[in-house]
Amino acid sequence: MAQFKYKSLAPDGTYTEGVMGAADRDGVISRLRANDHLPVMVAPNDGEAATVAAPPRANQKIRTAAKGRGRRPSRAAVAVFTRELQTLLEAGLPADRALEAITEATADATVAAITGDLRARLRSGNALSQALEAHPETFSSFYVAMVQAGETGGSLDNALSHLARYQERAEQIYTAVLSALIYPLILVFATLISLIILMTLVVPQFELLFRESAVDLPVTTQIVLSVSATVRDYGWLAAVALLLGWLAVRRRWRNPAARTAWDAAQLRLPVVGALLTRIEVERFARSLAALLSNGVSLPLALEFAAGTVRNGAIQSAIGEAAGNVKQGERLADSLAAVGVIPPLAIQLIRVGEESGDLAVMLLKLADIFAGETETYMKRLVTLIEPSLIILIGCFVAFVVISLLSAILEINALAI
Repeated sequence: MAQFKYKSLAPDGTYTEGVMGAADRDGVISRLRANDHLPVMVAPNDGEAATVAAPPRANQKIRTAAKGRGRRPSRAAVAVFTRELQTLLEAGLPADRALEAITEATADATVAAITGDLRARLRSGNALSQALEAHPETFSSFYVAMVQAGETGGSLDNALSHLARYQERAEQIYTAVLSALIYPLILVFATLISLIILMTLVVPQFELLFRESAVDLPVTTQIVLSVSATVRDYGWLAAVALLLGWLAVRRRWRNPAARTAWDAAQLRLPVVGALLTRIEVERFARSLAALLSNGVSLPLALEFAAGTVRNGAIQSAIGEAAGNVKQGERLADSLAAVGVIPPLAIQLIRVGEESGDLAVMLLKLADIFAGETETYMKRLVTLIEPSLIILIGCFVAFVVISLLSAILEINALAI
């Protein structure tokens, strides 16, 4: 029988430590849990410490909707917190000590408040997953499920490592999409400002000249002058209409059916639809692989992984597939039946199921779609930028030619 040193948290919140004889490390953990102690470190008496956490007990289950104080931390801040916590746990620090170190080191007041609350809950006898549930606006159900799976399997640092990689990849995608759209958005904004100035300040100067000449203006010139007068006289109405339209869309967006219909319409757009599909499928594949790697059952993992998908149409399809899996169907067949998952993804998932390495194949699928996402992103930007430039050029050319043609008519009449 081997000797193991341990540290644990008693039900009254006090720490205990000592040496226990057992056949293996799991035996020590089981005995501590049987005595209602929360294991925070179990290691061979002459070896390095390994941090563990107890799984949630029924009498400890917390389902609170308490909100953290202050603003919600950014995705990047949560990803950094996850990576820091994983690193400290892997180094052998107990969970509460790791949270204390993060609280003292972070410059983000919101993160400090959250980590401080998590540490207090841990010292009150809660598991980390239970403490995280008290901050649903920061830690999603997927995040909590991953941590809970890591606690149950005694590999919390491994679960956090999976989470950190998932969050870092999600942040990379978000940054890539934002960076790709910055130039087109700046171009559109600059164009709108230029057109407003052109229609409200420049064109009216020519209108005075045309009135004094008393000539029949070309049709194109009349159109430009009419648009200019409309912008000057009723532009504020357009601004009010846009504001009301935006408020109506926001209110309509709260309707799940309307939002799902809009999300489904986005998936049918050329290029954009393929890009959105690959982003969502990559996110789903990575989250599902992480959950399966940490011992979560497939039906439950599907429910949590569906929650990481932002497109309502794809999320609804995955939820339907999860219901079919519960009834005994294979995952690949269930996803193929819903009709929104690309055939390549279906084939790779089928191979993973047949080989027994579904989690590994899901990671390969995510990597493949990550590469395709970059390709589609470049293709989309390549289409957007010249299209905007051509559209802007055509409009400006139309205005200039319309004004010049009227000036030539006046000059011809004068001669």
